[in-house]
Amino acid sequence: MISLILALTVFRSTPVVAVDDDPVVKSFAFFGCNRVDADAWNAKENPSSANLEQLRQNWTDIENISPRPAMLFALGDLVIGYGDDQGEGVRAQLDAWAAEWKKHPLSQKTKLIVVAGNHELNLKRNKEKLPSLHTTAVWNDWLTREGFEPATGNGPTPATDPEDKLVDDQSRLNYSFDVDKLHFIVLNSDTRTEAGIVACIPAYWAAKDFQAAANRGQTTFFLSHRNLIDPASATGDAPIEPRSKGVLLEAIAKTRGFGGFLCAHVHAWDVSAFATGGRQFIAGHGGSPLEKSWKPADGPVFGFAVLEVRKSGKLDVVPYFRSATGAVVPAQPAAPIPVEPPR
Repeated sequence: MISLILALTVFRSTPVVAVDDDPVVKSFAFFGCNRVDADAWNAKENPSSANLEQLRQNWTDIENISPRPAMLFALGDLVIGYGDDQGEGVRAQLDAWAAEWKKHPLSQKTKLIVVAGNHELNLKRNKEKLPSLHTTAVWNDWLTREGFEPATGNGPTPATDPEDKLVDDQSRLNYSFDVDKLHFIVLNSDTRTEAGIVACIPAYWAAKDFQAAANRGQTTFFLSHRNLIDPASATGDAPIEPRSKGVLLEAIAKTRGFGGFLCAHVHAWDVSAFATGGRQFIAGHGGSPLEKSWKPADGPVFGFAVLEVRKSGKLDVVPYFRSATGAVVPAQPAAPIPVEPPR
C-alpha cells in the first residue's frame, strides 16, 4: 500500500485561489471525530459531549467558503456514546448535538448528511466493545425527529439483502443518493449482522449499488465512519472488519467509476492509495484528541476537508487545517489533492 500524505507538506497560511477558467461549481465538506474524551466531559455544561469550540469553528469556516459547500458529511463519532444502557445516554447527547447544529447559520444554508460512528452505535462493557441492541432504533428515531432522514429509502434490509446476514433494518443507516453525475454510498461501518461483532458493513449490498452506478456512468464516493484500509501516517482504532472489507475491496478493484472513500475514525488527516487505484481520505481531525502517532510537519492540527467539483468535471479534495494549540482560529486550505480519474 502506498500512502500519499500530500497535504501535510503543503500546509498554507493563505487561501488557495481557484483557477479562473475552471471554477469550482459545487463542493461537499466532510469531517468526523469531534467528540471529547469521557474524562474531559462536563455533561451539565456541554450535554452534547462534542468539542464545541472546534465544531462551531468548522461550521463557520465551511459557511465562509465560496462557493459554499452544498452538503456537509458528518462522518460519525459526533458524541461520546458507548453507553451500556437502553440507548438513553446517546439519545440525549445526539439531541444536544442537533440543537447546536440548528443554532448555527450553516444549518439554513447547507444540507447535513449524518453518518453513524462506533461511539453512536456500540456499547462498551468494561474494555470490550460490542454491538448494541438498541442504538439502531435510537439513531433512526433521531433522524426522524431532527429532520436528518435520508432522501432515499434504497438501503439494505434482511429481506432485500440476505447475503450480508443483517439482523435488523439498515435502510436508513446505509443508503445511496445522486448529486448530478456523482453517486454517494453511505455506509454504517458498525452494521449489526449475524456475526455479532463490531465494524461490519453490508458489503454485498454496497457492491451491487456501486455496480449499478457504474452502469449509469457515474463516479462513486463512499461515505463511512471507519476507514477501509490502514493509514500510514498514524495508528488508529480498528478499521472495517476483514470479511466485509474484502468484499468491498474486490468491488473497488473491478468496478469502474470509483472516486474515493471518505471517512474518519482515525484522529488524523490521511490520504492513502488503494492498490488497485483510487484513494482513501481520512478526515478524522475534527476536534477529538488527535492520535499521538500522527506527526504533521507543522504541528498538531484540527479541521475538515472539501471535495470540489470544477466546471470541467475535474475533482479535487482540499484539506483545511488550524493549529490544535492556542486560540481557535479559522482553518486555512492546503493545496488541492487531485481525485484520480475513474477507471
